[in-house]
Amino acid sequence: MFGFTSRLGAVVTSGIILLSTGVAHAMAPLATNPALPKMPVAAPGIETPADAPALHGLLQKANQDPNTYLRIDPATGSLLNWMGKLSAPAAGSAESVATAFVAGQLKLPVAVGNSLTAQGHTLVQTKALTTDGTTHVTFVHQYNGIPVRGEEVLVHVLAGGAVSSVNGNYHAAPATTGASLDSATAIARATNAVGSTLLRGTPTATTVWVPVNGQLVLAHDVMVPSELPLGDFKVLVRDDNGTVLGGQNLICTATTGTGSVYERHPLAGDPKNVTLPSLNRFSMSLAGSFATITNAKGTGATSISRKYTYAPDNTHFDEVMIYYHLNKVHDYFTTLGFHLRDKPMKASVHYGTAYDNAFFSPSSDSLAFGDGSQLNDLSKEDTVAYHEYTHAVSQSIVSLDGEEGGGMNEGYSDYFAGTMTNDPAIGVYIMKKLNRPWLRNMTNTKHYPEDIAHEVHDDGEIWGGVCWDLRKALGAQIADVLIHKSRYHLGSNTNFVGGFEGALASDRESFGGSHLDKIKEVFNHRGIKSAAAVAGSQLRVLNRMDSFNTLFGAQ
Repeated sequence: MFGFTSRLGAVVTSGIILLSTGVAHAMAPLATNPALPKMPVAAPGIETPADAPALHGLLQKANQDPNTYLRIDPATGSLLNWMGKLSAPAAGSAESVATAFVAGQLKLPVAVGNSLTAQGHTLVQTKALTTDGTTHVTFVHQYNGIPVRGEEVLVHVLAGGAVSSVNGNYHAAPATTGASLDSATAIARATNAVGSTLLRGTPTATTVWVPVNGQLVLAHDVMVPSELPLGDFKVLVRDDNGTVLGGQNLICTATTGTGSVYERHPLAGDPKNVTLPSLNRFSMSLAGSFATITNAKGTGATSISRKYTYAPDNTHFDEVMIYYHLNKVHDYFTTLGFHLRDKPMKASVHYGTAYDNAFFSPSSDSLAFGDGSQLNDLSKEDTVAYHEYTHAVSQSIVSLDGEEGGGMNEGYSDYFAGTMTNDPAIGVYIMKKLNRPWLRNMTNTKHYPEDIAHEVHDDGEIWGGVCWDLRKALGAQIADVLIHKSRYHLGSNTNFVGGFEGALASDRESFGGSHLDKIKEVFNHRGIKSAAAVAGSQLRVLNRMDSFNTLFGAQ
């Protein structure tokens, strides 16, 4: 949570909600694409028969014809594209002309009557689309009646029955078979690979051949219609060993809209019109690849034109504000190489009744923002959104539990909110109602361990202060990477010393250890030393005590 605690004294009453350590972290995010292997791609070009000298002679002649365009793959000799007067006008349908051309000119096997059960390598005509008088006929490559993924020959026939061009992919590769995976198992493995926790429909699976390293292997082509994460995921699961060959999301969500937001908060300037990125192409609401916003007080904003411009006192303004800033903080973390939250983050605005807080909920993996009572509206300040989203980022890396671990969790969230705004003060607008300059400020002098207060937000000021000191010492570009990646070296029940050692490990990992001395200096200045240094200090104390006792004859 954002953490408004009683440390503000008599000014703040019991109406301010304290955060529960390790349960919900105030200021909230939510939910698209999992890290799937890239889909296997068919080899380029049409492999023509080696024993068709007449065809090869025709291609050589075409290559010398200035009215003909011919492109051959230099590595394989496959035909990539052939355009020009490829055949004389002929009577009959475009489909029959195209079939005769594939069989006669290209010397490739075409299924008689477009049979779907032909044995061996066969081209089967599956589609014919007409544009401006030209019919584009598609032949799909099949082997023993099963389609070969990504391999098809396209023949383009003019209105008079002459072939004007041909292109596509076809290779008579050898096929391998093995143990056959049942559809239910393939669907389960595909759904698991997607990481779907909620489906929009029933997954389906069909059998296909997939070109892999010059051979055809059987696989299940699984379609997973997922709600969380959002997508129509096509996943190829290999038939002989059950491994995932590749996958992709067929839903295109990368469209944009516009809306009115505060780039920071109301004290920093008037609302501005901005671009709203990554909106779901098939939705009119504020739902996209990296944020999905709901309004706890009623129906959410919708717009056919994807224009979401509202006055600040309109209930939908907060939705736009949070959508914009969640996308901004998501994109920031991707610059650090972080992609574990490349999925829609669910967030609710106008949460509760005059709720004086915001939070990240690990159990529902979502964010919530209150309207405030003693505080100003928490949806209208950028650092609130950034702080809460960082809790979600930290949770994706390590669950920071325990007293000091909880303080580090809050300190990390303050740091990344501050580094994004280039301002160490957090919660400036929300605290204005209480006539306070900020909620927390990382340019503080708190020292470990005497300033430990046993409350995560108070103790987080020590950790946030250390991180900000590092930023001043090393520069934001280095410090942001170092501090972010240090979390990968932490255990769940860590402490400040463990965080210090995580920073040292992160520097070795990312910068070859070039900043170790400066990191030690910064942490030591705040009273945080490595376990080895602490042990050494304790040993020196014991040695001095032993010398003292010996000097005075103590037993």
